[in-house]
Amino acid sequence: MSTSPLKELVAVKSARTLCLAVVTAGLVLGSGLPAQAADRRPDGPAKDRTAVVAKVVDGDTIDVRDADGVHRVRLLNIDTPETVDPRSPVECLGPEASAFLTDRLPAGTKVALKHDRITHDKYGRELAAVFVGNTFVNAEIAKAGLADAIVIGGNDKFYDRVIAAQKVARTARSGLYAETVACTVPGQVAAVEQQTAALLAQPPASGAGVEAFDAYAAQLAALAAAATTVGTVLAADLHDHRLLGLNAGRVRTLVARLGATRSAVTARAAETTTWRAAEAARIAAEQAATAQAEADRVAAEAAAAAKRAAAKAAPKKRSTAPAPAPAAPAPEAPQVDTYTGCRAYAPGGRTYTKIDCKTKLPIG
Repeated sequence: MSTSPLKELVAVKSARTLCLAVVTAGLVLGSGLPAQAADRRPDGPAKDRTAVVAKVVDGDTIDVRDADGVHRVRLLNIDTPETVDPRSPVECLGPEASAFLTDRLPAGTKVALKHDRITHDKYGRELAAVFVGNTFVNAEIAKAGLADAIVIGGNDKFYDRVIAAQKVARTARSGLYAETVACTVPGQVAAVEQQTAALLAQPPASGAGVEAFDAYAAQLAALAAAATTVGTVLAADLHDHRLLGLNAGRVRTLVARLGATRSAVTARAAETTTWRAAEAARIAAEQAATAQAEADRVAAEAAAAAKRAAAKAAPKKRSTAPAPAPAAPAPEAPQVDTYTGCRAYAPGGRTYTKIDCKTKLPIG
């Protein structure tokens, strides 16, 4: 399972806090530069000149060394995410902006410093456009998508070159405009969209159990919370550093996309409530049917047992076989006619009557 947008936000915030502690300690213990490098007040307007990079402080600030010592320089017309401000956590892509500038301006690099109307800010930092040969470093940072183009105090001499570079980054969706970087606001919106699409495509199936629907509802709630968190950032003033580099048009687009995603999550949450109720009813019906079948089985077994017990307890009856039928009389043996006297035969000559031979009268 992929990590939720809400967890990514928490992780980014924790990482920023850790980085802030490390960077702040480095400034205090490991700079190796005079404390006055960041605090010195100018004696007068700075002049265009060359200097050597002493160190990179963050994505838009460096220390340079010249014949007069070490000076802190704030790059004109750009604003990068914070990494060393003790009043705020390390911001999204702040370390990347610092690393980018360190790569372009390693210690010992010879740079040309060029100025506008106002040469120092209220903190005493020199405001300059920084060049290495013909390369305008301020614009390079903006082109990488690691800085917002700004104008402060009317210093707009180099602004057009910086804003043109920033447009390249916006078009390419690089750095702060990337939707593939988890900590950027566009990245957070894209992450919520992607995770929502994946979750909506895999709802629990009927028969998965109530627990599966509860877990699904919890995932939807986490996405809704993540969307709310991102929505809060998008609702902030455009000067909020969390929206660094985003213009009003891009913010409106992101708000619309996030709104559509939140609506889809809300609708699916309502569907999930209905599905869960149906699943609970299905399970209850199955349980009732199972219970009834078990009750019927137990009743049938009890009836059979009672029948067997009753049969065992009943007295046994003698069997009375029917009397045998009387034997049929034996057939009479044919009698032998031994009469030899006179006879008077009946018609047909089969039977006769005994007669007296003299009188001819029947005898015997």
